[in-house]
Amino acid sequence: MHYKQLDGLRFFAVILVIIHHISPISANFDSGTFGVNLFFVISGFLITEILIQQKIKKANIAKVLKAFFIRRVLRIFPLYYLYILICYFVAPIQTEEFVAWMLTYSVNIWIVLKNQLAFWYFTHLWSLSVEEQFYLFWPFLVLLMPLKRFKQVVLLIICIAVVLRFIAVLYFTNFHLFNYVALPAALDCFGIGALLAFLKTFQYEWLEKILKHGYLILVILVLHILGNVFGTPLIQEVFGRFSHALMGFFLVGIATTIQFGNVFKAILENKIIMYLGQISYGLYIYHLLVWGSFGEYFNSFIQKSDTIMYINSLLPTRFLELIFITICTILVSILSYELFEKQVLKLKKYILYS
Repeated sequence: MHYKQLDGLRFFAVILVIIHHISPISANFDSGTFGVNLFFVISGFLITEILIQQKIKKANIAKVLKAFFIRRVLRIFPLYYLYILICYFVAPIQTEEFVAWMLTYSVNIWIVLKNQLAFWYFTHLWSLSVEEQFYLFWPFLVLLMPLKRFKQVVLLIICIAVVLRFIAVLYFTNFHLFNYVALPAALDCFGIGALLAFLKTFQYEWLEKILKHGYLILVILVLHILGNVFGTPLIQEVFGRFSHALMGFFLVGIATTIQFGNVFKAILENKIIMYLGQISYGLYIYHLLVWGSFGEYFNSFIQKSDTIMYINSLLPTRFLELIFITICTILVSILSYELFEKQVLKLKKYILYS
């Protein structure tokens, strides 16, 4: 099922990541982390809803799994491996160092083992590693688990993720990176997305009543910021991602059920925003490479243009750079989507669940 407002959310999620990398908003609200965690909630919701629907239909499990993995491969692999190939030409030495980890979707494991972020063209690929590792076990768990036990198991998984982050702070020297990029520490985001899919399918009226209290998004956001300002590292590490997941629950839940109204509806369902949401995967993949490749041209251009120099006197350079890199990333992503990704995605129509 296609949700219009979810495309809009995807766009704003990736914009938050780009903002965080190029021109951070505030140290007390990591927009990039929230954007990635929102993507995790969306993934947990969408794939779980698909799998639950097939489970209800009593579809053949082997056929569902085959269709699921082929469709995921068609969506994720082509652009991902194209990006690695491009990096070979742009930064061959660094690519050679990380290629084995990238090819096997294990950049996040490298980060944990080395206790440092990967080369900046590749460091954001940790989230795709987490996604792919999640896909390796989640479909089997959903399809084989009795539906009457589903909610309890998902709630247990959410609790395990929170507890693991707590244990990491107490006993791991590299607890911050572990809590940031390791799959077990991110399972509450996927789990909350999965829980949302379950409630939407089986307890819609109850879910609807909860989602009507949309103001809770702001309440959770305020508590999150207060935790970053006044809280201890333990509170920040353990509950930071969980608060992101809760906000994601309301954002994704509202967008896919009762829907946002008024100005939010106009923004999320704007055709341009929806299209940019559809190419958000490309925006996420390319933005650091675009920044590294075109950032110097921006600095050269800003020094030569009197008009830009005047604008720069009114606005921070980082803000202008953010606009420039975002526009460049959008143009690159559009070309990639229309000329390459779209052609591959056409094959999905031949791969049906039932």
